[in-house]
Amino acid sequence: MKASDFFCPKFIAGAMVSLAISAAGYALILKPYHDVSLRDAVVSANVVSSYYAIKDPINTPRLAVDKALGQGSGAAYFVQTRILIEDQMKAKGITSKSTAEERSKIDLSKVDALLLDSVNVLTDVQLHQYLNADAARFDLLARLDLFGAVDPLPESRPDYFITTASGLSKDDQARLTECRALLNKKVGPLYVALHSDASGMCKQPEPVKATPAS
Repeated sequence: MKASDFFCPKFIAGAMVSLAISAAGYALILKPYHDVSLRDAVVSANVVSSYYAIKDPINTPRLAVDKALGQGSGAAYFVQTRILIEDQMKAKGITSKSTAEERSKIDLSKVDALLLDSVNVLTDVQLHQYLNADAARFDLLARLDLFGAVDPLPESRPDYFITTASGLSKDDQARLTECRALLNKKVGPLYVALHSDASGMCKQPEPVKATPAS
């Protein structure tokens, strides 16, 4: 190509079209995805840092989590489940080394409700984040992947009970597992860019209530 070819009207027109397509692609896809990812990362970092500062005497970390819950943050849902379980354990004097019978006394209804209500409350993107983060509560394969076993001894994995505790029935577990699989299939960078506020992919026809495990 000669230098003069760069000034050819056809070359200039082609370059302008390519530039316009690139700019549109960035504006419509890459930038929104980057913005959403950055916002989620900031929210997640703030919520998690608040969780680890939970002993603050004036209780501001819990207020931060409550605020993030109100904003529909999947990360806040994840942190809240752990707070609920740890509060229950503390109230009943339960530790990771307590027996299965002692742990069965913990009321997990609020944790189960949080999981089941999330499908009707969170956007698809935030629900995708939450269910993947807390998958060990309802998906045995996720539990196996995370811990290397479906039911390791609590003495060997102190965080196991806090991470997996729930009272969900088999039907509820299956429903959440199916929802998570659908979200993993559908929610990617392009979906986040174009549908960051979309919801309802796993929505139930009527509010789902936690069903006690038999």
